[in-house]
Amino acid sequence: MTRTSLSIKNSIISLIAQFVTLVVQFLMQIVFVHYMSTNYLGANGLFTNLMSILSFAELGIGAAITFSLYEPIAGDDTEQVDAILTFYKKIYRTIGISILVFGGLMTLGLDFFVKSGTMIPHMKLMFFLYVLGTAVSYFYSYSRSMFIANQKSYVNTINQVGFKVLQNVLQITVLCVWHSYWMYLVLQIISNFFANWFITRRAKKDYPELTFKSEKRISPAIVEKLKKNVLGNVSNKIGDIVVNGTDNILLSKFLGLGVVGLYSNYILVSQGIGSIISQVMNAIVGTFGNIGVTESIEKQKSVYFQILYLVALMGIVASSGFLIVIQPFIQFFFGSRYNLTTLTAFLIALNLGIVSLRKANLSFISALGLFWQMRYKALIESVVNLALSLFLVTQTTLGINGVLIGTILSNLLVNYWWEPLIIFKNGFEQSVGGALIRQGEYYIALVGFLWLDVLVIPKIAHISLIQMFFVGALTAVFTASAFVLIFAFQRSETKFFFRIVRKVIKI
Repeated sequence: MTRTSLSIKNSIISLIAQFVTLVVQFLMQIVFVHYMSTNYLGANGLFTNLMSILSFAELGIGAAITFSLYEPIAGDDTEQVDAILTFYKKIYRTIGISILVFGGLMTLGLDFFVKSGTMIPHMKLMFFLYVLGTAVSYFYSYSRSMFIANQKSYVNTINQVGFKVLQNVLQITVLCVWHSYWMYLVLQIISNFFANWFITRRAKKDYPELTFKSEKRISPAIVEKLKKNVLGNVSNKIGDIVVNGTDNILLSKFLGLGVVGLYSNYILVSQGIGSIISQVMNAIVGTFGNIGVTESIEKQKSVYFQILYLVALMGIVASSGFLIVIQPFIQFFFGSRYNLTTLTAFLIALNLGIVSLRKANLSFISALGLFWQMRYKALIESVVNLALSLFLVTQTTLGINGVLIGTILSNLLVNYWWEPLIIFKNGFEQSVGGALIRQGEYYIALVGFLWLDVLVIPKIAHISLIQMFFVGALTAVFTASAFVLIFAFQRSETKFFFRIVRKVIKI
């Protein structure tokens, strides 16, 4: 299959799988709200954020090793691929054990992260089970990178989503029948282990030439790149943890678990939508990596602008659709007492759009192996984000909005210009000016479409579920059509978009 065909196949399967996952997870959230208290919902959100801190032990090694596979795969160097994957296997086992140890230590100090009086019974033991569920996910997971680097990420996607859906269905059952958060956590541990075990078996079947027990040394050139990429990813990992992993911690510490519970319903939907876009990007990142080692700079640059256009279209449509229906959506499924303000919903939608736009840059940085060049950016981003969010949540009455504004500002002040600069300076060795202008146009379009949504929201406050889907679909069609018309002057990107549409229709 051609690179484009593989990318489309990966993307379609990822979209379908992610949509199914999102539906099942949302059903589980409804069951969780119905059978468990808001504090349990908040505790689950806090556990997720605390685990993102513990995941620092991974150091971004997975992405760096996946990048190191592109060249030997393109050169048919099976021995080198086997050596890299064997190294990956050993490292990830060590990481899994480290997370278990440090997670145990964090369990002892769990009280610090929760506002006094809002702890749930046996919360420390529950958190340790959550830690164990994450730790086991690092065992047998090394083989996933082979499918990603070989442009067959759909295999990995089907495995992950299949086990995730099975896990969620079983979790829904135990919450409905036994109202047991304990069993909910145990099922997570079992699912993570078997998902990795099965993908490893599939890798051994599809790539029988790989032993995962190689004694061959990795070539010095790859080791040098690997060291730089891992070191660069350390700071990038810190930035990612602070920006994406501290919101619930700040809210839990200063506003309580109940607020985290209310916020988690909105975040479940926004992150679910964002994960669909991420799946599309993850599905084609292997193709980016292949282009990076086989094509000219001009070809790489052309693909960058095409993908930026596609991501902007998806991100703006997703953000606009989210904002237009989220308030009646939350009210319909959870009740009006779970609704946050329209301003909070607007900020969540704006953040969703900004994060979506960043995916094009982050995917190219990953595919071109520019982790080392990201090291300072990530550290500065994390400092700016934490300082702004902490100041706004403690020194103002903005509450949740303060945390969101801090995240949005850090993206605009740091990521907006720095990430494209890394790609164009170190990857393409060209001026970044054109990319910044292009991104600026997409950001303005994002705010404009969201502003139109805010004008419509009061008129659809109490609509039925069928009306809700109709309004959401109408918004998506209008936003997509308007976007294509507004940016029709970008001829290469527009042609690329319609070419993708035609290929998808044929499939």
